[in-house]
Amino acid sequence: MSATIHGRGQVSRRASGVVLRTHLAFSFLRDVDAGTGVVNNPRSDIFGEALNRRILVLPRVNEHGIDKGTLVLLKRYKGSPAGILAEKADDALIAACEEAETPLIDGVDCEAFRTGDSAFMDGENGIVELEGVALSQIATSVLFNSRGELLVVRRSGRVGSYRGVWSCISGYVEEGEMPEETAVREMREETGMGPKEAVFIGKAEALDARDKVQVWEVHPCAFLRVGEAEVTLDWENEDFKWSTEEEIKEMEGKGFTVPRLAETVRRARVLLETR
Repeated sequence: MSATIHGRGQVSRRASGVVLRTHLAFSFLRDVDAGTGVVNNPRSDIFGEALNRRILVLPRVNEHGIDKGTLVLLKRYKGSPAGILAEKADDALIAACEEAETPLIDGVDCEAFRTGDSAFMDGENGIVELEGVALSQIATSVLFNSRGELLVVRRSGRVGSYRGVWSCISGYVEEGEMPEETAVREMREETGMGPKEAVFIGKAEALDARDKVQVWEVHPCAFLRVGEAEVTLDWENEDFKWSTEEEIKEMEGKGFTVPRLAETVRRARVLLETR
């Protein structure tokens, strides 16, 4: 079992190792002992960790705090990471990785990774393989009404995952199916609304949600309810309500929703507002 994560290959080399992920802005100049490759900034959430042979996962930041010589020096003292994954790599990081011949892939969602994962990265093709992790594609249909509220449903005890928590309409993307097709199909099956009652607006950029050894690749799709079309639930959900985004954030913070529901909704909202 392995999950394939796609990004943009920036430095075309290959590497494997154990993932080390930071959730904070990271600076090689400020946070790392150049002689040992150990993170020595006590404010870092990976303080005391060694970078050597690790796959370092960095969040989206504008400045990584690095120059061309930093990674070369770390490599000389055998303290450099085996490879680097980033949500967005700046020019300085790309140049430093090229100089040190360190594989670099950006355009990945850091939420797919956990410290301790076993990873293989192919910098040429922009692919990361996570061993022992499963990946499933999910289409999530975010239905807005004329008041700007969105439909959330409470999952029944008969579904296979996340029983009793709140989500938007969602379902697995079946083989040979586009996420947009899944979203329309699930909307009809789970609410009784067809294209005339729930108008499809579009699909936003996918995001990753991680739960233990499962990665959910979520495709947010925005819909707009026509008038006061009635919601008719099927067996997959036991209740529904119309909520605001602030309410969704609060519910997610308390663990009452599926993972990353607020971000899924935010991306769908952008589609609605820019249509």
